Parts: sequence; C-alpha cells; structure tokens
Amino acid sequence: MAVAGRLGIDGADGAAASRGLPGRRAELVFAYLAVEHHRTVSRDELADALWPDMLPDTWAAALRSVVTEVRHFLEAAGMDAGSVLETGRAPVRLVQADGQETG
Repeated sequence: MAVAGRLGIDGADGAAASRGLPGRRAELVFAYLAVEHHRTVSRDELADALWPDMLPDTWAAALRSVVTEVRHFLEAAGMDAGSVLETGRAPVRLVQADGQETG
C-alpha cells in the first residue's frame, strides 16, 4: 500500500470519497491508520505522529477529537464507521468495511 496525493476512499461501487477530512491532523491519522492497517495502533503512537516534538497538555482530548473527525469522514463516505474504525480504550485499527482486517 502506498499513500500519495489526495487522500480518499474507493467504495465497493467504484465511487471515491475524498472530501471530509477537515485538516492536516485528520488526514495524518487516516493515512497512518491506512498504512498500518495490518495491526492495532496505540493512542500514544498516534499522538507521537501528530505531535512529534512535544505533546500538548491536552493531547488525549485533542486525539479523541481527531479520531472523531476520521469517523465522520468514514460515515460521510457511506461506511459503517463503528466497524471500519475500531477504537477501544487504547488501540485504534482501521479495517475493511466488511469487518475483516485488511492486509
């Protein structure tokens, strides 16, 4: 898998969704999860990717907000975000729309 250019989702019907990621942080999280689709990613790891120099004091709340933006993007693309974006107390994983892990 390669991530280059504008980020988007190709649906099963061939339609592509490319709008809805509201900013660089949401794009980065979506791209990071897409590239790392074969495994779960810890929230700490996502935070380090978003803020490599220094974590803000409220990084956990800010990260939750960014993950919510990614979830809204998936929903706007017609996907069941709850089954495509698995979020638990700590790890996050992007899976295929049919619930199967990609890769």
